[in-house]
Amino acid sequence: MSESAYAYFRVVADDLPLDEITSRMGLGPTESWHKGDPGVYNPSRPNAGWCLFSPLPRTELVLSRHIKALLPLLEARALVVRELSQRFETWFVCVGYYAHSSPGLGFSAQEIHEAWRPWVSGLIVTSTSTRNTACHKR
Repeated sequence: MSESAYAYFRVVADDLPLDEITSRMGLGPTESWHKGDPGVYNPSRPNAGWCLFSPLPRTELVLSRHIKALLPLLEARALVVRELSQRFETWFVCVGYYAHSSPGLGFSAQEIHEAWRPWVSGLIVTSTSTRNTACHKR
């Protein structure tokens, strides 16, 4: 198995208006499908999906770089992302396949706050030290 890493934003539902999502996001998906379409691991996909992958190549093995490359694309569309999250199931997915390395994944409180801003408007992320991060409901 070769090493690879990637991150993506995913919207899923049984009946997903793919063209509407593309129009609202203002950019085309990296991948999209209808319920029942054949998939890589499924002969028939159980739902419809719309995905936007990090623009970095999968040979970039540091997941935090993929996340940081994808976040500005979502942040620029924060209102649309928030609305999609209210209407459909949404995911921020990070995947890493590593055979010979074990890179860690860490974020500062500020990075966590920025990452979740498109989805969550009522959380405040605070840090009392560089090693202790807590989330509080507003």
